[in-house]
Amino acid sequence: MTTETYIKSVLPWLLLGPLTGPLAEGTLRNWRAGETTLAWLYGLALFVTTFDLYSCSGRAFLTLAEFYSMLS
Repeated sequence: MTTETYIKSVLPWLLLGPLTGPLAEGTLRNWRAGETTLAWLYGLALFVTTFDLYSCSGRAFLTLAEFYSMLS
């Protein structure tokens, strides 16, 4: 899959959001390909990200970004 076709396939999923859209797309894509373990991991990341964004206003994501910026 080339970069251009990948971007075209992910573009509609970005309507869900810049973080949750690609995770939802990865969940469905891997489930259809038979990669159930990877699909469950994408689904778990989607759930945690959605829960963080709606319940904590994304504080966990911001804390992780601050942690990585302190390391570099």
